[in-house]
Amino acid sequence: MQRLYKPDSNSVFHSPLEYKNKAEKWESMKHFLSDIFLGEYRESRVIESLSERSLSYEELYRRGEEVSSQLKREFGVCEGSIVHIVSENGFDWLTILLASYLNNCVLSATHPKSPWPECERNIETTCSTVLIMSRKCYERLGNEARHPFLTHIIVMSSNSPNEADYRLSLECIPQSQSRTPEYDPNELKDVCNFLLSSGTSGTPKAIKMGFKNLMNSCIMCAAPGSLNLTSDDVVLVAQPLPHIGGLHFFFNAVFQGTFLLFKS
Repeated sequence: MQRLYKPDSNSVFHSPLEYKNKAEKWESMKHFLSDIFLGEYRESRVIESLSERSLSYEELYRRGEEVSSQLKREFGVCEGSIVHIVSENGFDWLTILLASYLNNCVLSATHPKSPWPECERNIETTCSTVLIMSRKCYERLGNEARHPFLTHIIVMSSNSPNEADYRLSLECIPQSQSRTPEYDPNELKDVCNFLLSSGTSGTPKAIKMGFKNLMNSCIMCAAPGSLNLTSDDVVLVAQPLPHIGGLHFFFNAVFQGTFLLFKS
């Protein structure tokens, strides 16, 4: 059964064009996430195509909820935090993505095989203060992983997501922040991701992607005559998840309840 596009719907996430304030935006985003991951398609599966590991929409969302609480409670990663992630594990990456959204943080990412100078440049460009790394990436880069903006480096490790006793373990390595990044918090009131690009100039820049952009993309792609996806379809997201295409197609597929494959 296809999720119908209802332009006259009273559902809070069907009209996210403007928000009266930041709290309203956050409530709208939380409603949107819980609706698409815990709604009628909660049993649909997300599969990492290379390893064939899988989770249901609901299992993935519950993982995000648990980690969001842990990040906030133990490490102070909460509203207004700018988080940078480096991980080769797709499910852990998605868990941190959802946890960041639920905590009203801004997320950016560096490719896990990138050298430290590239990651350092991306942290600088996005004004990130928290760096979350997989254990594998930390072991490769740990001796270099320092930046004056950082207050925390959080190292994550997990067992297989198919195991009943799945745990995503987080280890905090405190940093001595010696320089506070300068940015206007008001400019980030609707931002959920920084997408990194060199554009045509070759100069690194952070492109803001807003919550309402993400929601409206899902709504428009579900409209009659658009993608016409149904819960019987199988979607392969071949673009990297941190890429704008990967993010949008991932959420569009979940919004319409498809059987979803992605590549780490």
